[in-house]
Amino acid sequence: MVNDWPLVPIGQFLDFKNGLNKGKAFFGYGTPIVNYTDVYHHSGLHSGDIQGKVSLSSDEIKRFEVKKGDVFFTRTSETPEEVGLSAVLLDDIEDCAFSGFVLRGRPKNEMLLPEYCQYCFSTKAVRQAIISNCTYTTRALTNGRVLSAIEIPVPPKKEQKAIADALSEMEEYISSLKQLIEKKRAIRDGVITEVVMGKTTIDGHDCRWTQVELNKLASFRKDRTHSQRRHYISTENMKQMFAGVTSYEGTEQVDGIAFYSGDTLIANIRPYLKKVWSADFCGCCSADVLALVGNDRIVPKFLYYCIANDQFINYVMKGGVKGIKMPRGDKKYIMQYPVRLPIDLNEQQMIADALTSMDEEIKALDAEHEKMIQIREGAMDDLLTGQVRLSV
Repeated sequence: MVNDWPLVPIGQFLDFKNGLNKGKAFFGYGTPIVNYTDVYHHSGLHSGDIQGKVSLSSDEIKRFEVKKGDVFFTRTSETPEEVGLSAVLLDDIEDCAFSGFVLRGRPKNEMLLPEYCQYCFSTKAVRQAIISNCTYTTRALTNGRVLSAIEIPVPPKKEQKAIADALSEMEEYISSLKQLIEKKRAIRDGVITEVVMGKTTIDGHDCRWTQVELNKLASFRKDRTHSQRRHYISTENMKQMFAGVTSYEGTEQVDGIAFYSGDTLIANIRPYLKKVWSADFCGCCSADVLALVGNDRIVPKFLYYCIANDQFINYVMKGGVKGIKMPRGDKKYIMQYPVRLPIDLNEQQMIADALTSMDEEIKALDAEHEKMIQIREGAMDDLLTGQVRLSV
């Protein structure tokens, strides 16, 4: 860390106050209120981000008012890692209050720029200090006294502005990537609904369709085998929203149900999480993962798209689950799922190829999004601690 940035206790520039506590009957109407989720999901709060309402007296509004430049910290949560997360209010909001689940830090002076406050309380050192000093009984908890004692480096105003601008540009790019990914996924989901369900075809190509139960097209694998952990699939390392798999972090050698490249794997615990994967290597899976293999009537990747969609998930959840807390799909019911498909395998392959191309584009955007998040995290710590200096 550079020597010319002073380390200053947060309490020298923020005055802390606990938030408002009201009964449930008072919420849902009335005055805008800054809630825990607002702070948790944003580093900078604008008026449009504040959706909560609470019924307050004029005296309560005065005592728990918020102003542009106020910094809010999450006061309590189930885990220490979610305590002390911060967000700064960047707009003036008339007659707005703040919740008892957050702390308000009211600026005592102009030592920090509001836009800089979006980032300066998020360095690794500050987060570690908050986490290590919070108390924990049934919930993790911090307070204004603890936060006031934590020191942060304070650069000159010009450097604060340059740092905030640089990090804001990264945030905007990351946000635009996220929006593009969501748009591409919505298009992909719409195409799957229209094409795989037999409502239309790729490029208007006409083909003959039929409808049969899944058990006429595929079966579950049952044979067991051994595998290295990098080829093991469990519900824990399958990603939600049909987003693939991650590496298994358990024991080196594992055994389970054998699966092969081209199989469709379905996490059968909590099907609503949408964990479905088209295997691109051979390995073994846990008993809570179903390995589905198609017969000669269906192209492997087309089978995957018949399963990796909301219609299939809704079918399983509406009539094919057992249990409440951890619902499990009913395999017999799953195999009765009605599948529409072209009779011609070449037509199936053409549709599968088009959908695969969409998925590959989304996957590339996802990778770019994750890379930019990592770059931002590294840049944030370097810039906020002075390890990297910007010219001003």
